[in-house]
Amino acid sequence: MKHVLITFAVIFYLGFANLIHAQQKFAVIICGDHNASNIPAAEQWNQGMGCGQYGFDEFWNDSFLIWELLHDKMGYSNDNIHVLFANGIDYSSPVQHERYKSVTNHYNIPFIVDQPATKTNVTSLLATLASTVNEEDFLFVWIMSHGGNTNTLGSGDSYIYLSNYLTGENEKLFDYELRDMLNLIPALKKIIFLQAPYSGGFVNKAQNSNTIVMSSSQANESSFRADNIKPGNIPVIENEVLNGVIHHHGEFGYHIYSPLNGMDPSYNTMYGYEEFSSANSNNDDLVSIGEAVSWETGHHSTPCTPLVSDMGNHCPYSNLEYPTLIIEDIVTSKTYSGIVGITGPPSNPPFNSWTSVVIYACTVTFNKAEVVFLDDTRLYNHDGVINIGDNVNLRGNKGSSGLIAYEEINIGENVTFKGCIDSKWGGLAVQNVSVDLSNATFIDCHVIVNTIPELAIRGCTFLRSGLIGQFLYNNTFIGNDSYFINSFAHLFGNGSGNLIVTDSHFSGPVINYNTQYGLSLNHFKNYSIMNNTIQNFGYGVYLYYCSGPRDMRDINNNAI
Repeated sequence: MKHVLITFAVIFYLGFANLIHAQQKFAVIICGDHNASNIPAAEQWNQGMGCGQYGFDEFWNDSFLIWELLHDKMGYSNDNIHVLFANGIDYSSPVQHERYKSVTNHYNIPFIVDQPATKTNVTSLLATLASTVNEEDFLFVWIMSHGGNTNTLGSGDSYIYLSNYLTGENEKLFDYELRDMLNLIPALKKIIFLQAPYSGGFVNKAQNSNTIVMSSSQANESSFRADNIKPGNIPVIENEVLNGVIHHHGEFGYHIYSPLNGMDPSYNTMYGYEEFSSANSNNDDLVSIGEAVSWETGHHSTPCTPLVSDMGNHCPYSNLEYPTLIIEDIVTSKTYSGIVGITGPPSNPPFNSWTSVVIYACTVTFNKAEVVFLDDTRLYNHDGVINIGDNVNLRGNKGSSGLIAYEEINIGENVTFKGCIDSKWGGLAVQNVSVDLSNATFIDCHVIVNTIPELAIRGCTFLRSGLIGQFLYNNTFIGNDSYFINSFAHLFGNGSGNLIVTDSHFSGPVINYNTQYGLSLNHFKNYSIMNNTIQNFGYGVYLYYCSGPRDMRDINNNAI
């Protein structure tokens, strides 16, 4: 029972530790009054045309789609998506389709709106984020409203109308005000999309080296509803028809959402004769912000021109799910933080089934990061140095992907490698260089070490994972309360190396691997196996070609 309790305690600690060190994604959705009046027609959404009995339904439809995209597809916690909409109540009308109600697909989320979109609430929320968001976190902002500019030629200050606009100028949010509030939020990267008339001024004011800003129109232009026309004057359905009722969208909103989602609001994967997946021009595992921007600007057909600022050239290397993307070989030394996705186009298809990103003659450091290996992507270190900082999390979902080091690799304290339950991720593979792991955690993945002089496993935890060593030719050490839970260690020496396994815990049966061995040793001349607990395996300790002088072999004081 004592060992069972220890096992559960370790598993609980692993989950808790991941929460402590996780990098986070935050989103703010701000939407003005969909049923506004007393705003000059030129400053109203769609120039005031087509407003129905219940207002412009696209205010809700597009904002809801953004929430759904973030929550359902991009992995945002609903607690981290802050929705400020009109009067603070989810939009509804007698003809509204269930498609645009969160409770339809999320019975535990009956409403998504948190507060009314007042100036006070916007200011308070952004001030709160300034004190809670960390420097390795990510912030996405979606804004939709009516708007104007203090100069009709666009040379003044752009502003949007918030929900209490009738109370006066204080309920307008100006571009310089948003800029100043966002500058106080210390996120690693920020992406801002605005769908409002005259919103181009926000792009010019809020641009920054760590910020992507895109608006639906220039600072002197209105902004419009989707027009059901593909460039070339080809009719398409952009405003979907549900139960005989048209559900509208913004032209900008439709064309920025659909490529990022891989399908339009009606779940169509085709736009006329084009597939939305064709937005993924480099044929990797996802659509970057840059690819979505290219799709939007290439398909936008209403009389306004979207505007984008990307001072830091982040668009090709950012996505709403993975704010930082590694999509090509690395040839200059870099440090990566935050949520990082590693992907790229397939290498020499169809002969290779994986993607390779190679580090050449430089140092790559991951610090305060969650690193995700997308699908079959491998990160190789052929000619450089890899540094994995303390508390970094690395994860993947395909056995053919992982971190592979042929040169120097340094791994800090409390690093976690995590795959998926019921499968095995490639995890970590090291060849030729020594490996020293301290308090590292491996969940549902491989750890493969091949032809290395030194291997040290100190206080590490393996859960449904395998440690596989081949041709370990100097010193191998496993100890300091290392745990192998439903996991194993299979170690192959070269006939002359030294092996110590001490003060460690092996608990079977092995899961996800075809083996009954807990600790398997092959071709070791000198070994000491002492003070370990080994239980619930077909064969607790298995020795093969492990012979030599008696005083160089010791199996003592183990509970097997």
